Amino acid sequence: ALLAYPFENAEVPTLEELVAVGKACGADRVLFISLLPVREKETGFMVIVGSQTYSAVVTMKLKCVDVNEERFLFNQNVESIGSSINFWKIGEPSRAKAVKRGVEDCMRNFLTSFE
Repeated sequence: ALLAYPFENAEVPTLEELVAVGKACGADRVLFISLLPVREKETGFMVIVGSQTYSAVVTMKLKCVDVNEERFLFNQNVESIGSSINFWKIGEPSRAKAVKRGVEDCMRNFLTSFE
């Protein structure tokens, strides 16, 4: 369906483009999910013991379209902060865990915002 109905701007598809793809697929709803560049930060202290925190600010463009009614059910950028912490000089904080936690929070917000 995307080959038959390509988006003019893949970063910001319009309502009409999403409805066309949904109709071509025979879908009731279309979800559009885009992960924007992650902003990262590492903080902490170490003397003999201490902690480090890795934070990732995750921003996602999220859209849900009702194909039959041709309207957005959700159309927002959602932002969340994920973090990973280590203590006592054991290991390092994980960038992947921080991003994963941020994405999970954004998706939870998105998927519980409409019926």
